[in-house]
Amino acid sequence: MFEFSFVCDALDGWFARKFNQVSTFGAVLDMVTDRYCQPLVANVQIINAVRFIETLKRKSNHIA
Repeated sequence: MFEFSFVCDALDGWFARKFNQVSTFGAVLDMVTDRYCQPLVANVQIINAVRFIETLKRKSNHIA
């Protein structure tokens, strides 16, 4: 998930420079979204990992 976010961010910056669509507002907005999206992505991954572990525990209890 982090890799996908990184690739999208890199492509966004590359296209903005290639087509000369760079602005101060865009640069600030990019920085703000990066600062909020990275912790959000990390939290989603943690929640999914906890759910996966809980599922494995439930399945192992049914087998035993």
